[in-house]
Amino acid sequence: MGSDISNIMTLNKFHILNKFLHLADNKLQGENKTDKFKNFYSILKRNWNKVFKPGQYLTLDEGIAAFQGRSEFKQYMPAKPEKWGLKVYLLADSNTDYILSAKLYRGKSEATSNYTVKLVINILENFMWKGHIVFMDSFYCCPILTRHLYFKDTYVTGMTRGHRLGMPKEILKDLNLEKNELKTFSVDYFHLDAFKDKKKLLLIITSAYSNEIKTSISLKPESLVKYNEYMNSVDKANQKNSYYRFPHKNRKWWKVMFFELLEISISNSYIIYKNDGNKLSHKEYRLEIATSLIKNYKTKESLNYILLDSKKQHYIGYIPQKLKRLCKYCKQSKTIWMCQHCTKKKKVVLLVFV
Repeated sequence: MGSDISNIMTLNKFHILNKFLHLADNKLQGENKTDKFKNFYSILKRNWNKVFKPGQYLTLDEGIAAFQGRSEFKQYMPAKPEKWGLKVYLLADSNTDYILSAKLYRGKSEATSNYTVKLVINILENFMWKGHIVFMDSFYCCPILTRHLYFKDTYVTGMTRGHRLGMPKEILKDLNLEKNELKTFSVDYFHLDAFKDKKKLLLIITSAYSNEIKTSISLKPESLVKYNEYMNSVDKANQKNSYYRFPHKNRKWWKVMFFELLEISISNSYIIYKNDGNKLSHKEYRLEIATSLIKNYKTKESLNYILLDSKKQHYIGYIPQKLKRLCKYCKQSKTIWMCQHCTKKKKVVLLVFV
């Protein structure tokens, strides 16, 4: 497969195309730097949701696009396999790991009051009023957000923290739990499960679960079991993307986002492909995409000639040892190129390409 691609495009030509890759006209760009890829992302997001209908369970979590260059958007995330990169909030279908939405974190400039509430509402904008249950961790989940989503027919199962605004302080103040003990409280529009495993866990639930189910270790609240089952969907999607990630590094952050969104699109298309009962592996599927993209292009061998007069086609090749010599046609510039066909007939023709 590698030789098939190299016969169509050289590495140098690829680097030239990558160098001049652009997604937006700088003259039309506003103050928001994310306008660089805004239109491109809008097209992808529209198509992601056009061809796939998610199930009831959704997962909201953050991923990272590895990036070592300089940017105000670059973040350090020690819990991720790639420590440095661009932080991206992702919404995924919990059963298939299909990515439905992505949002770049733009640094401290975004950190306003109730930032996480506004963030989640923005990401879930097209998924409200549909009865979805969203799994999220304690970074996002709080009573204020839960209330807002509840009245838009969108439900939450998520870890939370005792100090979050709106938490029932009178209940949590003297809350003592034994090992594997569960206590459930009803607070207005949500339930609060307090459970102690290795440490005390607090879960906000606005969907209906039974009190306890039996696991291989002990009795655990079903809310916790469901949370553990579905909360890793975004991590699994990131893991699948990492297996065959675009290998070339970029110093420009928006190019990293471009290729990250492209990787998400390929992985999403593979999920749809597998749902239709097809059997190619992820790697074979990607190779099939690459093959289909280049099949209508001619190889370098069929294109590497230049017509310098009406009768002869000169075939491009290097001068031995790449010694520069004067071009036969312009008589001014030196070149490392020669005609391989003429050389075999002992008639050396030197060529310059401008």
